Amino acid sequence: MGALHIMGSARMCGSPKISTTDPDGATWKVTNLVVAEGSCFPTSSRVNPMISIAYMNATRLASRLGR
Repeated sequence: MGALHIMGSARMCGSPKISTTDPDGATWKVTNLVVAEGSCFPTSSRVNPMISIAYMNATRLASRLGR
């Protein structure tokens, strides 16, 4: 049995020129769309940290919406 976890296909970074999302996972081009899983990593981490990623992004999104 095997599993594939694609990471790095929607990279996060501080620049829209070289990434799909900002450091909080919000996409540059689509308002209110957040990538909250491993594809926003800059590269593969070799493990599937989806719970950690979802928690981090959900916390940041809740903070942003609470402003």
